[in-house]
Amino acid sequence: MSGVRFVVVKYCPICKRQMPYGKTYCDKCEGIAKARLAESRARRARQYNRQRDGKYTRFYHSSDWQRIRAAKLSECGYLCEECKAHGITTIAEDVHHVVPIREDWDRRLDIDNLMAVCVSCHNKIERRGGGGRKSMRR
Repeated sequence: MSGVRFVVVKYCPICKRQMPYGKTYCDKCEGIAKARLAESRARRARQYNRQRDGKYTRFYHSSDWQRIRAAKLSECGYLCEECKAHGITTIAEDVHHVVPIREDWDRRLDIDNLMAVCVSCHNKIERRGGGGRKSMRR
């Protein structure tokens, strides 16, 4: 079998064309898939915001929140605090309230109640119950 080469291929889930293994979509369908994903995320965000109390939606869209969020990310050098505690360097995209605002509305703009986190860590914290940095909770 010295002269025989095997090429592993798979099929694009959208158009069913053969494509090299290791890609999710063929070159022609990649843009379609990205557009579908963006629309799906936007739809989920709209559904989530409809379920959320208007008070919280207004807060997260406020200039006060945008300002304190930017300050926290800058203070942490845009690095995830949770990953950093485990010796991993990850870009922080989210800012998490250690004590959730539904539990203590007065701490919503307290920078000491905030954590800069990556999306993955933020999702893990929220699934655990929203706390994060348990030692900080008062």
